Amino acid sequence: MDITKASNVSAMTDRCRGAIWGQFVGDAACLGGEPGGTSPKGIGLFVQPPQGHVLEGKEPGDLSPYGEAALLMLQSVADLGYFSAPDFGPRFIAHFSAEDYRGHLDQTARGTINNYRAFVEKRPGASYHFQGGADDDHCAALTRLAPVVVNRYQQESLLKVVENATRVCQDNQRAVVYAKCHALIIKELLLGSGLSDAIKKAAKGVAGEGECGREIANATETVCGMLDRDVHAVTTQLGNGSSLKSCFPAALHCALRHQDDFQQAIVQTAKSGGDCAGRAAVIGSWLGALHGVQGIPAEWRERLHEKNELDACIEKVVARIR
Repeated sequence: MDITKASNVSAMTDRCRGAIWGQFVGDAACLGGEPGGTSPKGIGLFVQPPQGHVLEGKEPGDLSPYGEAALLMLQSVADLGYFSAPDFGPRFIAHFSAEDYRGHLDQTARGTINNYRAFVEKRPGASYHFQGGADDDHCAALTRLAPVVVNRYQQESLLKVVENATRVCQDNQRAVVYAKCHALIIKELLLGSGLSDAIKKAAKGVAGEGECGREIANATETVCGMLDRDVHAVTTQLGNGSSLKSCFPAALHCALRHQDDFQQAIVQTAKSGGDCAGRAAVIGSWLGALHGVQGIPAEWRERLHEKNELDACIEKVVARIR
């Protein structure tokens, strides 16, 4: 391998690491935010959720429930070398329905577990397809996908696999289309595009996906016209909750406005309150893919309690990239 090619491969694998690490770092940094987006109050980074918070009992450096699901996804892809709904689905069900689980069950987790149990009750002994998640269009759909995209971004099957991965927990068309757009943004960044170009290409890539495709195109155009305004003001206007219709454009705006500074982007979305953990996981995966793992503060990665497991799994995923 010549020096130029080796350098290009090194840069690409660094961006792949960055996409996955950025997703987890963004999530953990904003742990104290409200997963349901019910609280307007902004937070600091790596703070313990206060008494009465839905994540009370979590500690700084822990992953939110989004991050827990994302870790299950990462472990599944790392173990198998590819995404498999029949492998990830049981991991998700087992983790979030365990008798000793004391974490927060959001709409995505509750709906997925209930649909699975209903199937098993009606068809005892039958094989479950793990494509019947909750009918839920919240941003959880985007917060666990980075390992899947890194694993498949060079393959034509990417969007089909992303759809399958999404429907395990969110069998909802809006969630699927937004997940595809999110995946295409990461793909373009891994290939070396700038953030603005990656977003435009991704929006074009889902333009034919009916109403949701048009929704994304309109949101992208709107956000690009608001880049002179600060993140808090725009996030407040768009909505700081978990719905993809508000979370996705708010994440786009923050990422574009602070695209040269991973740390500042996460700080600003945290200050905007609501479901900042969801937005930060998405923003983190984009800016991690844009700048590589070196663009993520090393001390932030060190603060994650699951850092050793994350590092081992990420290296397994990246090692399979050609």
